[in-house]
Amino acid sequence: DLQVLGVKYVDMLMLRDTPDPKNIQAQWKVLEEALAAGKTRSVGIINYCPSGLETLMETAHVVPALNYIMCHVGMGPDIQGLRTKNEKYGIRTFAYGQTGEPEPREALLNDPILKRIGETHKKSTEEVALRWVLQNDLAASLRPSGNFGRCEGNEC
Repeated sequence: DLQVLGVKYVDMLMLRDTPDPKNIQAQWKVLEEALAAGKTRSVGIINYCPSGLETLMETAHVVPALNYIMCHVGMGPDIQGLRTKNEKYGIRTFAYGQTGEPEPREALLNDPILKRIGETHKKSTEEVALRWVLQNDLAASLRPSGNFGRCEGNEC
């Protein structure tokens, strides 16, 4: 309820993935109605795989603005063809977990290639991992580190 928030609209409503195709389509319809009613400026999806995206698009009248997915250098730039599928519909791929989720993965943080790139450019492996996401034309979200021992200077 927008009254509880004290606002007339929200910037974006997002729908998280679900394995049930009928739920995907029914829930998306509710978000489309909220958009039409001016309760939100845009609508997006979270963690939709290619088949879930296809299910949604079978009945969608509004294309999601973005698909918010985990993506890091260890996964490659087009996870299971999802980025290609998003682009087919004009959906922006928005990445989280540049160093893994829910906590940074030691395998990524200690990756010899990322470390060597970081040393060459005087950057941390976290910065190298984020740069990879951005250089692959993905939007990125960051969350603060829970491990402040890893933070030095302005790195966190």
